[in-house]
Amino acid sequence: MDSLHVGARALGSEPLAILASELQRDRSFAADDVVRIVLDAFNRRSEGYMFEINSRGTRRDVLIESGDDLVLEWDAPWRGNARVTEIGWEAEIRTQSMSIFSRSIGLNQNRQPVDLEAGAKLTERTGPCSFGMLRTRTTVTDSQEAQGYTVIRGVRQIADESSLGLLYTNGEPRAEGDNHVFGFDVNLRDSQ
Repeated sequence: MDSLHVGARALGSEPLAILASELQRDRSFAADDVVRIVLDAFNRRSEGYMFEINSRGTRRDVLIESGDDLVLEWDAPWRGNARVTEIGWEAEIRTQSMSIFSRSIGLNQNRQPVDLEAGAKLTERTGPCSFGMLRTRTTVTDSQEAQGYTVIRGVRQIADESSLGLLYTNGEPRAEGDNHVFGFDVNLRDSQ
């Protein structure tokens, strides 16, 4: 699945009573009426992805880790629209291609599954820093040599709402050989 589309219609006899005060993305909708979708992609009942939208079209996305641990600075590729109507309000949420829905690792050039020989995942959060690493190795097949893949991501929160991130990947799922990619990102926010 490359995307997920969800539509909702909230009916009410008093459209002017719809609560929608928040206008800034990724802020709490404590007092607003919202449409909320929580995806538990791995069926663990403790991790997931939450998407919310209010009737003004203000969006919020949250990564849920270990039950109650919410990663508020996570930003997913998704779109949302909302509008107030004469009989209530309507909302639409459309996720884009995300790693929870698609993959390249473990697939050969014909997009057929290749068994993984080994894999390891490590995540850590200490104070304002978080770190994650994923390492996998595919098995040898008739048409493809064994391949190893590594992804390492580190994020450091700077100030109250901003962060600095580093990323390293190694491996080329669609061809033989190595591909090393380094990247960084800065997410600057100031809601005040």
